[in-house]
Amino acid sequence: MMDARLRSFIGKTKVVVAREELALVHVKGEFAGSLYSRLKPFAVVTKGRMSTLVCNVKDLSMVKVRRKVSKPYSLIVFDATLPFDLTGYLAALTAVLAEARIPILAFSDFYRDYLLVRKRHARKAAAVLRRFIRSCRR
Repeated sequence: MMDARLRSFIGKTKVVVAREELALVHVKGEFAGSLYSRLKPFAVVTKGRMSTLVCNVKDLSMVKVRRKVSKPYSLIVFDATLPFDLTGYLAALTAVLAEARIPILAFSDFYRDYLLVRKRHARKAAAVLRRFIRSCRR
């Protein structure tokens, strides 16, 4: 059972699906810097000598990438102002997607939580999330 405070914050969440098609680009770390300025990525994750950049598919035509590229993805943005002591928010939202068998990649920044879903799953993911959010308003 979800606590009332968490339910209230989820109920106030707006789900936004960005229009841009995104790609994951996996490169050696030394190439990430030069790609960063040209691709203007949404997010960069670096582990050891490898980096993964999340960037606009349109921008890929400007560079020659010799590493793994996975596309197209859609970005789902959770537009909600959340306190830092709130627990379970992202877990609750992603659980409903797991139940619907929709794979995700999650990202967060200082202000928002984001999900990357395969473009073919974006409409279904948004519908499942919006239905869940509406149920939290009751």
